[in-house]
Amino acid sequence: GVLPGMVVDGKEVVGCVVKASEGLGWGAGNETWFKNSWVELREVAADRYGIDFFRGCYHFLQFTVDGAGQADYFCDLVDAAGGWGPGDLMPWVDVEEGGQVNWAPQKLETITDSSLRARLAHQVTNCTSAFIQRFKQRTGLRIAVYGRGVFRDLQMNDCKFGSDSAVNPAYTATIVRMENYGVPLDDISLWQLS
Repeated sequence: GVLPGMVVDGKEVVGCVVKASEGLGWGAGNETWFKNSWVELREVAADRYGIDFFRGCYHFLQFTVDGAGQADYFCDLVDAAGGWGPGDLMPWVDVEEGGQVNWAPQKLETITDSSLRARLAHQVTNCTSAFIQRFKQRTGLRIAVYGRGVFRDLQMNDCKFGSDSAVNPAYTATIVRMENYGVPLDDISLWQLS
């Protein structure tokens, strides 16, 4: 069967979020997949688009690559797929340790050297902030940040990076609250249930 949508004001609301890009080049096959998927999601929504069917997309950030350049790549790819429309969710930038190639000398959770931890946290902050700033300059749209593990493991506490909102990467009754990372509860626009 099909999972039910969320009910908002008595109406079922559904949608889909897809990965749009990664780093400065996600590969021609992935780019084509995204462009086709972005168009198809709009077509599937038909007259429900922006009413009770929404689509969204995100960029997976690579910390060793220029953040502003990554934002340009993300924006160019979405533009090539038809751009954003009134039925689209606020996009986000995905800030995670997994998928970072040769970035940190060890798993972040095992770092005991405070100077190394601070250097890596500074790199994450600079890259993410540059991405968000360029995205906003280019589009004038709001953007969210997605992440938690990097913030926790690098002992970061100011993790909005100029974003307008946050996507909480998971929720359980015992998980550390995003407030610990400088993201107030009221700034979380989407929750990923685990």
